[in-house]
This record gives sequence, C-alpha cells and structure tokens, in this order.
Amino acid sequence: MKRPDINDRVRWDGIEATREAIDSAAVVTTGHRGLRSKAREGQSSNAIESFQFSTFDEATAEVISKQWLLKGLLARGETSAWIGAPGSLKSALLTDIAVCVAASRDWQGRRNKGQAGVVYFALERADLVRRRLAAYRTRHGLESLPIAVVAKLVNLMDAAVTQVVIATIKAVEKRFGCTVGLLIFDTYGKAIAAGGGDEDKARDQGVMFANIQRIKERCVVHVALVGHTGKDANRGARGSNAILGDADLMVAITGADIRTATMTKANDLPDGPITSFRADLVELGIDEDGDKITVAVIAAVETTPVQREGARKSLKPRPELAKRTLANLLCDVGEPPPLGLSVPAGRKVVARDAWRERAYREGFCRELKPGARRTAWGRAIDELKVLGIVGELDGWVWLARGTE
Repeated sequence: MKRPDINDRVRWDGIEATREAIDSAAVVTTGHRGLRSKAREGQSSNAIESFQFSTFDEATAEVISKQWLLKGLLARGETSAWIGAPGSLKSALLTDIAVCVAASRDWQGRRNKGQAGVVYFALERADLVRRRLAAYRTRHGLESLPIAVVAKLVNLMDAAVTQVVIATIKAVEKRFGCTVGLLIFDTYGKAIAAGGGDEDKARDQGVMFANIQRIKERCVVHVALVGHTGKDANRGARGSNAILGDADLMVAITGADIRTATMTKANDLPDGPITSFRADLVELGIDEDGDKITVAVIAAVETTPVQREGARKSLKPRPELAKRTLANLLCDVGEPPPLGLSVPAGRKVVARDAWRERAYREGFCRELKPGARRTAWGRAIDELKVLGIVGELDGWVWLARGTE
C-alpha cells in the first residue's frame, strides 16, 4: 500500500490544516550554532533566529582583558604559529613552554597566570616528545604534570574530528582535575596532509583554521601550531602565507648554535625577540648496548638582541627603583643559581620575594595602600622583564649582563 504523502494530506485535510501540522512539527537545523529555522505555534517555519550580538554600548561598557596563560605571550582563545627550519629546536621550545604552563611556572620572564593542562598532539616523533618530557622529570624532579601526549595523525581538515579533539580535552580535564589551556599541534602541515590537503593552498589552510576556531568556540584554549620554514627561510612559513592572517601570534626561530625566537607578527603585542636558547643534552639512562640515552632540551642563554633595545630606554621612577634595589640585593646576598635552573652563565640570583621585601623596606610606593602597591610592583617588574633587564625563573631573579 502506498504511504500517504503531502498531496494526500492536502486532499484529505485541506491546505490550511496541512500547513498547521507542518508548522507545529518542523525543526530545520542549518548546521550553525545559534542559526536555525524552528516552527512555533503561530509562526512560519521559514522564521530564522538571528546570531547573538552586542551593541556598541554593551561591547564597550567594560574593557575585557585577555585570559593569559603566559602574560604577554599566550592567551586563551588565540592561535600562535611557531616556525623554524628542521633542527631549529622549535618542538623543544614548545615542550619547554608546555612544561611551564602545566607546572605553573613563569617562562622566560613571562608571568604564569595559573596552572593549566596541556594536550600535545604529536603528529610526528611522539617518542621524542615523550623523551623530552622525561628529561624535565629527571632534571627538575617534576611529577604528575597535567600534560597529555596524543600520538596519532589528526586530520584537521575534517570538521567531525573537532568533536574528537573536544572530547579529548574533556577527558584530559577529567583525568587531571584542571582545565586544559594549551593545545599543541606538531606539525600543522601533517594535520592538513592527513585530510588530503596541501599547506601550499590558502583554501586548505582556511579549512584547518575554521576547524580550529570550532574547537576554540567550545573550549577556551590557546592553540599553538608548529611548522616549517620553506626553502627560503626569510620568506617565513612553508606553503601558503594565509597563516599570517589567521594566526594571532607568529614566532620565527632562527640561528644555528644559538637560536632566537622572534615575534614577527602579533595582534596587540610589540614585535621583537622573545628569547634566545641553545640545545642542552640530558642523559636519561643507558640502553641495551650500554650507550647513553640522551635527548636535547633547551637552555636559555643571554644575548644582546633581547636586552639592548630596552637598555637604551630611560626607565620610569618605579621600575628604576626596583632595578636599583635588585642590583644592591644581588651585591649583598646574590648566590649561584640552584642546580638545574636555566640561568645565563655568570649570573647570580636572589629570590623574587626577597627582592620585593627589600624594595618595600626601601620605600617602594610607600604612599599607596597595600593592594595598590602590589599592583604597582607587578607593573614595574613586568616592564623590567619585557625590556630584558631582569630575568626570572621558578621564583628566582637576576639582572641581565650590562644592565647592572
């Protein structure tokens, strides 16, 4: 027997009754969150719900600060690209950042704004990533950091895969009991190729970035992409330059023995050197043949490009007082850095808290209330670190060479 269709319903019940039945039952999804056709009583099935929006007054009523992971570098809801030639230690640099985010440690003078989980999508050389993490465990005695390594080829050309990535984030958060703040895809070229795409094509990069945006809309994370330079390293990332428009932050890694990470593009941060570093071999054990098992991690080094620009600038009174206090404190009680702390050679260190206490005793913002004084102190040392005058790691501080 033939199943009744819409024409049969019109003949039996009339056109108005048929339309009312359709309107009361129809829900048509467009595939976009917040945009759908939904029939209600007394409303046509063609009615479309609008996107949510805010007015000028609503949007400007309060200045919204970024949700920083590492202040002045990585923020939730943004995407960065870290580009370097093969062997430039770009993956080692991101591993160092991952450890600092997960361990609630400052990184190269950038203040950590609270512990966050990290998911490292190792699309290539997952074993190397694991060995590097083992090096940090061995050298620094770290335990139970909220870092998860996904050793799988992830196809970021497929929108359906974003749901798997989001499910992975949720699973990692449940496992460690803290929110995930950082995703690392190493390398993003492999994430495009996994879906049959080509990083030379702006269209394929656009598909990848659209899917990354879908992930960030559901989970407020920072997405760090590791990539290669082309044959001409001076021209930046390999393939299409569309990535320049999609990334909030672009970092180029250059150099041979001493590498330098330089911010070449940022939406609202100054361009310039971030840090310089070298390879540091860590011994993990002995293999079955009696040979040493080693892996290269990074160790910060002091070079002139990071600090000279800042050293030429005259400081405001409060940062100048803080700097002078630190110099005096280092002369009085400065000591060699603790074993395993990556501090430039020849530098003495003091505890950050001891520096603050000394500055307060010497009259730093004595006229301000305690809360306002703490804010002023934070701003002063942030300026000193951004200018490359002061280095800080794991609660220890030092003065850069030539700024005493």
